[in-house]
Amino acid sequence: MGSYLKIRSGHYYARFQVPRDIRSAFGKSEEWVSLGTAIARDARLRALVALDHFRARVRAARNQETGADAEALAFLTRLQLAERREKASGDDFLIHDVVDEILDSAERRFVAPSERIDLQNEFNRCQDRRRAIEAIGGEPAKRYLKTAFGESILLQPLVSEWRQSYALGVEAKTADMAVSTVEKFVSEFPTAERVTRKAVNEWIQRLLEAGVAPATITRQLTSIRRFWKWLQDREYVDGERHPFDGLEVAQRAKESTNGKNGRGYVPFEDQEVTTLYQTAIDDGDTALAQLIALAAYTGARLEELCALKVADVSDKAFRIADSKTKAGIREVPIHSSLKGVVKRLCQKSTDGYLLSGLNTKGKYGKRSNGIGKRFGRLKTKLGFSDRHVFHSIRKTVTTQLERAYVPENVTADIVGHEKPRITYGTYSGGTSFEQRQKAIGKLRYPGLEVKVE
Repeated sequence: MGSYLKIRSGHYYARFQVPRDIRSAFGKSEEWVSLGTAIARDARLRALVALDHFRARVRAARNQETGADAEALAFLTRLQLAERREKASGDDFLIHDVVDEILDSAERRFVAPSERIDLQNEFNRCQDRRRAIEAIGGEPAKRYLKTAFGESILLQPLVSEWRQSYALGVEAKTADMAVSTVEKFVSEFPTAERVTRKAVNEWIQRLLEAGVAPATITRQLTSIRRFWKWLQDREYVDGERHPFDGLEVAQRAKESTNGKNGRGYVPFEDQEVTTLYQTAIDDGDTALAQLIALAAYTGARLEELCALKVADVSDKAFRIADSKTKAGIREVPIHSSLKGVVKRLCQKSTDGYLLSGLNTKGKYGKRSNGIGKRFGRLKTKLGFSDRHVFHSIRKTVTTQLERAYVPENVTADIVGHEKPRITYGTYSGGTSFEQRQKAIGKLRYPGLEVKVE
């Protein structure tokens, strides 16, 4: 949210970028909203409301244009079919009939009855019905006709159709992430003609300069390439156009950041973890405070902790049995600061989970859904940026262990990472429990005392 806030003459404004595909509806590329306050805390809250209103206007504008876009694409399909039939039959009137229907439809959509005289005058002047409609209907009419005649393929209306095809073979969350990526891409590239190798390279460069991690960009390109292949298979775009082939994201990242990730998620400072824990306690959210403490002394992922069962907790260790990777299945020693609260959580559990009562499973069946959102609200209230997330605590742990000279292979076994080198990664049976226990004991947070209810 911080990136939306701007200050002018001592007062706060929210500034939003209008997506390229609907700028004609807004008549501008940016929207500035006065928040009526000079107090940063109030501005952040009011900016959330302003953001909701802005998003509603974006949805309304897109819904209004989606109908025209869908109709134009339907006409394009009919026109392509007429072209094939005309070649096969020699009938010269098939294409002309569809063209007349396209122009009739465009006139009804973009020329009001009160403007029909102007339309006729424009037609008499240029003797071209299409140019006359475009002159009166403006940019929306031009976009509609370019799409209907195959001169410009609008990508946004095709995303939902692609999702239906793509989602058949993947999990719902995977499909949603891919669609979200593609929708962001088509907001930058609303038409297929704009997707060129040069333009895509420039887009990658902008992402890198904004601090997006190379691995994230590579993952996004995988989804975008699938969408592009689908467009080619359905002949929306030329099958010989390959604007994504041979893109070197890692090399561009090196050029942009000298080998360092300029942005991405960042670790919390040790004292900041204490502040997060204590604020959750002060707010009366004991479960969230306990989750923060567990993460701070284990380096475990959010869902790993929320899925941890009482049966997987012994006097000495947590057995992480539900993880996103094979390396994530591991045994993590229990830090001395956690022993009291872990024992109490096991005694109080009513559903078999260490963190009992997390009933909000959300869209993808994750126990972490509700409490994860509460953490997001907590860190936002404390003024942390979008670069600080729950995963940042995991980075805090690895940072502490590195600074305590813990060997990388020991840290990898604690946090559940693949070992980078073949000797330990392939041939070793892993570190001993005593090695991991000694390393865990090095974790320290000033002023953090884990309370036992």
